[in-house]
Amino acid sequence: MPVERTIIEWQLEEDTREKLRAAVLMKWAQERCGSAVAFQRYRYNVEKLSKGDWVYLHRPARLNKGCDFIVNCLPLISRDDGRQNKNPRQKDLIAELKLISERIVDGHRRILDAVGAVWHCKDVIKVCDSLCNGIDDPDWAFRAERALKVAKWLFIEQDITDWNTSGRAMLMNGIKATLIK
Repeated sequence: MPVERTIIEWQLEEDTREKLRAAVLMKWAQERCGSAVAFQRYRYNVEKLSKGDWVYLHRPARLNKGCDFIVNCLPLISRDDGRQNKNPRQKDLIAELKLISERIVDGHRRILDAVGAVWHCKDVIKVCDSLCNGIDDPDWAFRAERALKVAKWLFIEQDITDWNTSGRAMLMNGIKATLIK
């Protein structure tokens, strides 16, 4: 069966978990329905990275639960199992944040503060600018930007998956457990 693919550039400016979740769900509700002759697939370019690539969402995801999506990024965040996937797992993000925190001055505190701001739905571009302007090495500054922008969307994904329970708290607790010394 043919697949119709649509690419959409989309920026969220909401500042609470509830508003973010509602905006995402309303966006999904605007998607065209598939038919007996063609499937619909969407790529949402949601966070432009300073080197020109994107953090982007792919919909629907493999589980096909209606509100599911996959967070992807290019260039890739390394995985501990050696696989090269565009979609970082939560543990890949946590490992990347730990590595970044070990490479920058006062890294654990600065990364935790930045991730905390993203967790509290602060403007991710401003958070990235604030953190990255103080990182001397441009490669590590880029990795920090990419990690924070991926974190934003993994937090949102958790809010949609688990909105009546812990949502984003599970991921944040994993980050804190790894970075707090």
